[in-house]
Amino acid sequence: MSERNHSQPVIASDAPAARVDWMNLVALEKYGMPEGWQWFRAEVKNHSKPSSFILLTGAVCSVLFERGKRKGQQDWSKRDKATEAVIAIQHNDIDQLKLAWQQRTGKCHVCQGTGQYVYGWDHKDGDLKRPCDPCGATGNNPEALS
Repeated sequence: MSERNHSQPVIASDAPAARVDWMNLVALEKYGMPEGWQWFRAEVKNHSKPSSFILLTGAVCSVLFERGKRKGQQDWSKRDKATEAVIAIQHNDIDQLKLAWQQRTGKCHVCQGTGQYVYGWDHKDGDLKRPCDPCGATGNNPEALS
């Protein structure tokens, strides 16, 4: 049993889990981008062709706005320019990563282990969810269920 680090906040069990950013995970795992690297611009090239790909521009950004309406958000104008990079990812890179992540974590990649699939967003209600069909709303790897 691991001890809790008391410098970390306690998160209620019903708090929404952060969704996996598949494009960022491809950049980190496949292309070895540095820890803390995040994409901030995505461009689809050769749209609607079999050869389409996504150009991601990203960097490490640890400076946050200290006041104003964006307080606590990243200030991308102060990103670490030395870590800025543009990478091209294929759609099948994302698909392969989702399946590998599912095997590694034992969670359904569609609902990311929550049992609820986010199918849309509403300005009043936020994320719109419904039970996840592939895992039968269990959140577990659907391949392990069969």
